[in-house]
Amino acid sequence: LARETIDALNKGRPRLYVVPHERALIGSVPFVDGVLDLPRFSPQSLASACQRFYDLVQPPNVAQEPWVAQVSPHDLLINSAVSADPITHVRSAVLQRLSDHDCTAAIPLESLLGLSVVRDWAEALIEDIRDALDPQVRCHWSQIERAVVFSGSLGAGKASLSRAIARATGLNWYRVSTRRWVAALDSDGWVRGTDRRVVQMVMEEDFEAAQALAPAVLFIEDVDQLRDELALPLGQLIAQVDPNNPLFVIGATTDESLPESELLKSANFERTVYLPLPSSTLLAGALKQRLASANHALTEEEVMQVGRLALGGTVADIDRYLRRAEKTARRANNRQLNFDDLATAILETPTIGARPKISEDELAVTAYHEAGHAVIHFLDVGHGKEIQYATVVPRRIGGGTALGFVMRVSDEDSFSMSKTEALAKLRMMLGGRGAEEILLGVDRITTGSGGSDGSDLAKATKLAAYLIGRCGFNAKESLVYRDASLEDDPGLREEVELLLKEQYRQTRSSLQANWHLVQALAKRLVDDQELSGQEVRRVLTEASRI
Repeated sequence: LARETIDALNKGRPRLYVVPHERALIGSVPFVDGVLDLPRFSPQSLASACQRFYDLVQPPNVAQEPWVAQVSPHDLLINSAVSADPITHVRSAVLQRLSDHDCTAAIPLESLLGLSVVRDWAEALIEDIRDALDPQVRCHWSQIERAVVFSGSLGAGKASLSRAIARATGLNWYRVSTRRWVAALDSDGWVRGTDRRVVQMVMEEDFEAAQALAPAVLFIEDVDQLRDELALPLGQLIAQVDPNNPLFVIGATTDESLPESELLKSANFERTVYLPLPSSTLLAGALKQRLASANHALTEEEVMQVGRLALGGTVADIDRYLRRAEKTARRANNRQLNFDDLATAILETPTIGARPKISEDELAVTAYHEAGHAVIHFLDVGHGKEIQYATVVPRRIGGGTALGFVMRVSDEDSFSMSKTEALAKLRMMLGGRGAEEILLGVDRITTGSGGSDGSDLAKATKLAAYLIGRCGFNAKESLVYRDASLEDDPGLREEVELLLKEQYRQTRSSLQANWHLVQALAKRLVDDQELSGQEVRRVLTEASRI
């Protein structure tokens, strides 16, 4: 630009630059005689502009509304043929242009299932923002929180909650990502002729774009990607927000450890709001809400069971599962949606053609293995109340194949477990191997119980080490906390070995005494290949009466 300017001036031609901000000229164009700052429209200036542009006798009446400050000359030009009531048409053009940032159609706060734990905070914040925006000036913008971080798993509702806050307060909503800032930082560029880095200009541009929509919520995605070099300039931008054109800044992260770091504090974030994943009850409620307009045959109990199957997911996942299930029902001659459709969608059960091929003998062994898990749980924990699903349908997972599994969900209201409950959980993990040994003999046990970090033996070993070393559940009644690995603590390894052997002995003994239950469930698994938790309990209850 500098060379072009010099050439133009040498030839006696003036140069006019139209830029979003004066700083874009610094360093690039050294010969600037003057800068004309074009302010935003006010109701008075817009009325005057419309009178002149549309040749009106009297200036139109323009109310003090947020959209007025967003009017551009282009909004007048596209309505240049309007001869009467131009304000209505200009307003329509502006609101259409701003529709991406408008949250009037966003999901309201009260309808955000799964976020009840943060609702009190959100409602208090909404009241504060309304007070700060009140013309009566009930409180000043500087007196309320201006920057928070939402921390939660992918799909927990961070963007939805931010838009709900914007809707309730009448704010616009503007989204940016720290990834753009990181890319500018990695370019390591500098603004020519200044000591300012390009990344600073990029960050300022994002803030100015949001400021043009103010009052607004500035939603910053991926703050877990924030670098130390970016925290301080981000904090300065947040601190410099004009209270007369306020921005409420919300950062979003999936890294739960990040909000505890000094990084976000130096970036001027004042609070961390944790968004937990919804409970099975809330997931079931979301499903019930959506099923109201669907052709389905699910009972209340089946809806609750779907919620338990989907535990660990989000309401957005429920929508995804429902779409898959509805497609299955639609392709089956438009029949009613049923529980199996949803269970298949949640567990991603492969079609018969896509299943890994296994022999009948391997299928039978897998059925006995999974039946062993289920029977031990049935005997130890409330007639298997936590079992949600059992399957012997093989799946390709990662680089291997899972031949089957029993899914259980424990009480969500319980955050600890007794020694009795912990040992019962340990025995359930060993039930598959125990059933195989009784069925096949010790020399023909398969590798199905081990082989990976997620295998039965790996989980049982980790749980035993946790109980003995960290919870004080050991034969020596030691209260010393030990967090060393088994390789580094021979004594801990020996105690874990003894505990696992004793619990395995008890597991085999229980299975031998109730082998008819294992046989009944294994046969049903071979026949049907997939069973709901309710069906598993029904099979075992009926077999126990024989």
